[in-house]
Amino acid sequence: MVIETVAISRPLAASAYEKAKASLMLVARRASIVCCVLAVMSGANRAAAEDETLKVSYNSDWPPYSASKDENVHGILPALVEAIIVERLKIPVRHSGAPWSRAQFYVLNGTADAMVTVATEERLEFSLAGQEVIYQFRMQPIVRKGSLADINITATPSVDTLRTLRVCDMLSNGWAQRFFGKYGIEIITAESAAGCLKLIAADRADVLVQPSAIAYKLIGDLEIENKMRVLPHVFGSMEFKILVSKKSKFGQGLLHRLDEVIAGMKADGSYEALINRLNHGVESKK
Repeated sequence: MVIETVAISRPLAASAYEKAKASLMLVARRASIVCCVLAVMSGANRAAAEDETLKVSYNSDWPPYSASKDENVHGILPALVEAIIVERLKIPVRHSGAPWSRAQFYVLNGTADAMVTVATEERLEFSLAGQEVIYQFRMQPIVRKGSLADINITATPSVDTLRTLRVCDMLSNGWAQRFFGKYGIEIITAESAAGCLKLIAADRADVLVQPSAIAYKLIGDLEIENKMRVLPHVFGSMEFKILVSKKSKFGQGLLHRLDEVIAGMKADGSYEALINRLNHGVESKK
């Protein structure tokens, strides 16, 4: 009887083992399928989140307004976009910095959704602009202390005086192209505003016309405070708006919402308070 019992239990044991093995394999297959489904869902969620994110392109070499490349870009303009679009409109934003000509090209080809700059005719060929100005700049001359440019502009701050000088400005600066082009003034072009300041300090150019906050920041960074001077005369202003690429899905709908929010902030005083907070410690360093 014992021998018979053993003989019968062996196939039973083998059968139980096979069943257990099959059951484990089924569980493993199901787990694998679940993992694949979760991975697909996770990827879809990431893609959806990315699709809802506004990609904003900035000049990577324009401190204190925007500086540093790729997603490390920082400054007054990214902070302003955060305060209005992220905090007020609740739209996530990815900031990215690049040389200015390339930063604009990203908006042109739709790689980026938006940029913060002047709404020129050329830019409006590939982007849309709302009504409200998000930031305004006063354009002032920066010269070498004691130079002929310093003396002449101080005595006669006019376009005619600029015509007699070696004017420098950065590549792809729309305001400079319009302003100096209007008066037939030829300019020396540098890759950046810092490049112009270096040329002026070395007596290879005479004057750069830029917002004072940029001038003071760059002069300090270049350690040429003893050589340079920002003159008080204002030659013009730049009115910056948020321009949205015509290839962006955000389109005119975003601009309508922005206009409403910015107009409301200007009406209740919160816009002025925000601008003063962002400018604090920059333009006051004179």
